Amino acid sequence: MPEFPPGHAFYYAVYVPAPSAQHLRETHQNPYLTIPDDLTVLPDWADGLVLEIQEAICVKCRMPYGAVAHEPECAADANPAHLRGGKKDRAWRHVAPPGQSASEVAARQEQRRRETPALMQASRISGLS
Repeated sequence: MPEFPPGHAFYYAVYVPAPSAQHLRETHQNPYLTIPDDLTVLPDWADGLVLEIQEAICVKCRMPYGAVAHEPECAADANPAHLRGGKKDRAWRHVAPPGQSASEVAARQEQRRRETPALMQASRISGLS
């Protein structure tokens, strides 16, 4: 993320129509638009292209303009932890007690499968001869 001055850094979010699947593949590889060069392929370009502003948001704290317009301080300047996510919002994860994890249970079952009574008896008999 580029360096922004202190306070909010508001940007507009607009939707630009994609003219074709080929154009989408090209922009997927290079996710930047050059204005007006990349917009001349749009059918409305000859008449003048009007882009509707969908939202004005602060790119640092990801809050809409209406929610933080009267707050000169941006929350992301002091502590951007709310943007990172992490375990604080996740559900508790179950940890199996010792000896009950999937790999340990599978190892015990494999050991039991190998130690059948017939195999143990056969090993005893062959050891006596």
